[in-house]
Amino acid sequence: MSTLKLTTIVDGTNPIEGDLQLDAGQIVLLENSEKVPSPEAVVQELRQKLHFFKGEWHLDKREGIPYFEEVFKKNPNKNIMRAIFRDVILGINGVETVETLDLVIGSDRRAQVNFEGTMTDGGRLSSKDFPPLIVELP
Repeated sequence: MSTLKLTTIVDGTNPIEGDLQLDAGQIVLLENSEKVPSPEAVVQELRQKLHFFKGEWHLDKREGIPYFEEVFKKNPNKNIMRAIFRDVILGINGVETVETLDLVIGSDRRAQVNFEGTMTDGGRLSSKDFPPLIVELP
């Protein structure tokens, strides 16, 4: 099974972050085994889920992370926030465990999620391995 690769770096061929990745005019696919997604596919799905605000999807307003309700409010409860992000990360196909999870909420209303864990293929998953997972109010 293959996954469509999304751009993470803007360049002349791929001018919009999050759009389909193109190489010589062809859509790039991430190859997965039958049961285990590739590490790149795991990271891509995780980035998508962490940028998905609750109520954003018109077909099911219950889906997504409750950023407005729990994260970007005055005096947020960090224990609730950690539980929310841990559940999101563990809900990704290919993630086995989350050993550490740290949240940094800035006065500029940006949330940065730092974590380390293991994937189902035994590989390590760390927020340090890819661009920072920073979410900010639109």
